[in-house]
Amino acid sequence: MQTSGREILAFANGSVYLLPYTNYLLLRSEIPVRVMPPAAGWDKKRTLLARMRNGHPQTNEHCVNLLAVSYGMVSGWSSAALPTLQTPAGSPLAYGPITQHQASWIGGALCLGGIVGTFVGGAIVERIGRKWTAWVAGLPLVVCWMLVIVADHPGYLMGARFLGGLAGGIEFVVTPLYVSEIACTGHRGTLSSLLILSCCLGVELAYLAGAFLHYHTIPWASIGVPVFFLISFCFLPETPSHLAKVQKLEAAERSLRFFRGIRSEKDVAGEDEYVRELQLLHTGQSLAKDPAGALSWTDFS
Repeated sequence: MQTSGREILAFANGSVYLLPYTNYLLLRSEIPVRVMPPAAGWDKKRTLLARMRNGHPQTNEHCVNLLAVSYGMVSGWSSAALPTLQTPAGSPLAYGPITQHQASWIGGALCLGGIVGTFVGGAIVERIGRKWTAWVAGLPLVVCWMLVIVADHPGYLMGARFLGGLAGGIEFVVTPLYVSEIACTGHRGTLSSLLILSCCLGVELAYLAGAFLHYHTIPWASIGVPVFFLISFCFLPETPSHLAKVQKLEAAERSLRFFRGIRSEKDVAGEDEYVRELQLLHTGQSLAKDPAGALSWTDFS
């Protein structure tokens, strides 16, 4: 239905919806579409990263990859730290030089934490959402570096590495979901591939830090990455898909507008992809309300 002016009425399934900010052809759909204007005060909640969104469309998607950078730094930390900790003279620990057995446990605790973190991430990602699962993953990273700072016994370092692995396990569960649900179609593949790249970058940063910084300086420099992530990530909304799945459709529409940089009628005009994504949100909510319409094993038998 082609219309002109600032408002149109869309008739779908006998319902009438008022659509502000539209001046384009509505796509055919049995699902009614309602375009929501931004809530009052929504723009005030945007951080510097969010405001940069207009010039750099991938800024918000990169924020979650700070987790991978921090996890990579935890992974690479042991390369330079273990030889230093095993030095007979001048060990940085009050405990003294560590044994080869203790060094093995410090190195292997990372993977033990990763195993646990994978199960933890899978258990909470649907319950508390993608955003807060990723945010929770940042907490063990901060505690990890704090333990390295205060460590005077190898046990502290084993615990620190375990927490780093725990964060990494959660991160590798939630980051692909988060990025795929907020990225636009044209950038989704590229942005999804940045997880491993960010992790490798973190490892390289740890190697460089080990070569040029003192043992006690490295954790102070490294803790800044997860702290910055925790502060900045609080101001980003939950993914539109998850909000629609839990039947918070208005919040899902506002989230979609945020991640697409849509702030006015001028931004909406001609955004066919945005309209299609909006329809998918309504479709997802309909399936959530009517589980019989969702896929099940019986569809393949």
